Amino acid sequence: MTAHLPSQARDAAAVANRFATGIASADDLEKERVRLWNSIKGRDMSDEIDVLRTRTAIHVLYLPEFLEMHDTIDSFLVFWFRSGLSEPKLSAVLANHLWANNQSQRIACGIR
Repeated sequence: MTAHLPSQARDAAAVANRFATGIASADDLEKERVRLWNSIKGRDMSDEIDVLRTRTAIHVLYLPEFLEMHDTIDSFLVFWFRSGLSEPKLSAVLANHLWANNQSQRIACGIR
């Protein structure tokens, strides 16, 4: 999915993944989030594709406990679709994520 993000937003997924695996800290998430907000400063309400996709990437950089999940998911989906990304792409990302999580859990439990 990172190939569809503007260049300034491509590290967001990697930082979020490092956080999820315990390698990055909450401070790392915040630094990346601030960097991305600064990259669209003054254009943050724009409907430009790169701004919408950057805002989509910003969503993965918030800690779950700081968010209202319903509002977050709704906002994520608004930016996703307004930026021209399709439902099949979203399905593929979710399927890949679920498969990867399942594989990680199976490996952690010693099941191959």
